[in-house]
Amino acid sequence: MKRLCALLVLLSVAFAAAPAQEDFPIPPKRTQAAKFGGFLGFTPAWLGVNVDPVNAELVKAGGAALSTGGMWLWGGSGAVYIMFVPNLRLGGMGMGGSTSSTAVDAFGLRRDAEFEVGYGGITAEYVIPLLPRLDLAVGGMLGWGGCTLTLRQSDGSPQTWAGEWNRTAGTPPAG
Repeated sequence: MKRLCALLVLLSVAFAAAPAQEDFPIPPKRTQAAKFGGFLGFTPAWLGVNVDPVNAELVKAGGAALSTGGMWLWGGSGAVYIMFVPNLRLGGMGMGGSTSSTAVDAFGLRRDAEFEVGYGGITAEYVIPLLPRLDLAVGGMLGWGGCTLTLRQSDGSPQTWAGEWNRTAGTPPAG
């Protein structure tokens, strides 16, 4: 018990003699040095695309309509700060996704439709520090992209190259 009391007295004297933190500003002053570093990560997105004109043609041809509720896009993005211009970061991003529909009629004819969207590009952003842990990034992307509509039709019979040529061109390939 005496050892415990002696230890408590010794600790209280040590803490009383320790210098106060008055010499250090709280929070510490933020330096105005340019940012450096980078990031790389997974980027999901939700795309609401108007497929009503496509759906009108699909239904007229006996196919099933595509979902009008939008689609998930999956991709990635990354950027690095360049040190030549303070707080400027350059990078890139890209993503893609698809939605599909299938219809089978009374004669066993199957019609599939798949609508794919994809894009990518390079990004440039200027970062404005607002608070010690909060920045505002203003920038843009220069990119490219596209969409593809793939239509398939099958009656369930075996498919051969000669059969496909006969159906589309009317004659089999020479050879």
